[in-house]
Amino acid sequence: IHISTMAMPNNDATEFFFQPFKPAANTIELPHCPDQWMKADRWRQLESTVSKKIKNIDQLLRAVRSPGPDQRTPEFAAQKSQPLRHGLLEFTIEKIMSKAERQEFFTTTLPFIQKLVLDLPTVFPVPTIPRLRSSTPGEVTLTRHQVATLLACAFFSVFKVHPGAGWQYFNFDLMFSVGEYAQVAKILCILHYFHRLSTEGIPQGNFTVMRLSLSAEESKAFSKNELLKSTKALSELTLLKQGAIEDCTAMLQVDFANKYIGGGVLQTGCVQEEIRFVINPECLVSMLFCEVMEDGEAIVIVGAERFSNYKGYGLSFEWAGPYYDKTPKDDKNRISTVIVAIDAIVAFKTNQFTEEAVLRELVKATVGFSVRDEVLGGPKFSSVATGNWGCGAFGGDIPLKSIIQWLAASLSGRSIQYFSFGNNKAKDLQIVSEMLKNKNLTVGSLLGDLLNFLARINPNHPKSVFQLLQSKYASADAIENPESKSSSQLEEGSSRQCLPSKSDASDTLPDDELASKAIETNASSSSVPDEILEKLSLEPKIH
Repeated sequence: IHISTMAMPNNDATEFFFQPFKPAANTIELPHCPDQWMKADRWRQLESTVSKKIKNIDQLLRAVRSPGPDQRTPEFAAQKSQPLRHGLLEFTIEKIMSKAERQEFFTTTLPFIQKLVLDLPTVFPVPTIPRLRSSTPGEVTLTRHQVATLLACAFFSVFKVHPGAGWQYFNFDLMFSVGEYAQVAKILCILHYFHRLSTEGIPQGNFTVMRLSLSAEESKAFSKNELLKSTKALSELTLLKQGAIEDCTAMLQVDFANKYIGGGVLQTGCVQEEIRFVINPECLVSMLFCEVMEDGEAIVIVGAERFSNYKGYGLSFEWAGPYYDKTPKDDKNRISTVIVAIDAIVAFKTNQFTEEAVLRELVKATVGFSVRDEVLGGPKFSSVATGNWGCGAFGGDIPLKSIIQWLAASLSGRSIQYFSFGNNKAKDLQIVSEMLKNKNLTVGSLLGDLLNFLARINPNHPKSVFQLLQSKYASADAIENPESKSSSQLEEGSSRQCLPSKSDASDTLPDDELASKAIETNASSSSVPDEILEKLSLEPKIH
């Protein structure tokens, strides 16, 4: 399948153009599509509901109905649940908003959301969107007006559930109905997005979602034997105990993703990915057309503007007022923010210390980190802003995952800005990285050492990867000299491109350390072909 966009002279993508394919398999049918509903008048009924003036919360709750049986999640449909009450939406509007804010919502913001829904046939004259299928590279570009329209439709929960497994649920009804108090902050982020658009106007420009996917031939270059031959030098690494990934400009910003893009953002989830998707709400539309990620895949989101500040994490997450994003646009008329979504293994269910798991994570991160600058359409993205990927709710080991990400960035020719969020388990990363760079290790030799170490550790009481590396490479003088530089004496890392953080993400979730034997390996000498890495842009391909 070959998916691309046709841009008009003003550089706004206004129309889809794609090669022939079966619509049922390769497109998402929008609510006004004639084939979407079994009843021909379903869209007219929706128009009638949304076109009515809504003056108060009771009228809103009647309009924002829980979707019908063909639109509910399979779990809710199986329970034959009654329409959801949207109690959190009611609480947010009636108890959290001031009287003036509530009045502005009903007189300005809500009518704007309604108009977006009613304009759907005009904004999408072709009533379908291409799907980004698993194992198939491609991209979808929308105007930001189209993105806002899709989010407005999700506000009224009008999208059908995808048939079969592998797809996300893209309606707001569950977020409006169930969960802890942190859900209120997520709702405030969404409502603030619509408020800003209603008062400032719909932003001009484009928004792109790409799926990067290794072909069978490309995957051969990422076999264990080929990776162990890599002679690529280790890249620069800077450890930062404070700050936030989303504050870094001209860098790839890593989303600690669920394999189902967006994770639990529209349900009860509220960790790194979910928070990112509500402070940059345009990211949410990727959930509509991105199928589940496979191992050799990543999803890249370009052009999502940030609208909200926040503080806290998880159950302590709070909306902290508006954020005014000053990020410049790229040459494709997109906000030059690049979010790279890579999903880690769930360490509670998978032994993360095995050779198979380490190689899986290395390939996953390398695919995401290798997206080409020319595809991103902006400045040179020479660094990756990341942190404790897969080490919160997924239970990953911070020393192991940090070294894996460093190897991936080195393979991709990019440096790393590593945000530890104050987690003590990452404190030795800076000194270890400097020590290994001074030893002139390559990607292949460090990977070989890592796999050899993991093959010999006690699976029930594994030593830290940092300890194992230090014990091999630290000289006797460095070990015995009490004045030698320790991690606690290292000056905080800094980045000229990272702004001071306005958020507090220090409350990371606890880590469980799982371990098991890995298979011993040996390093040799060559490298993963550069042409393979360069192909991970990814330009849409014909398969």
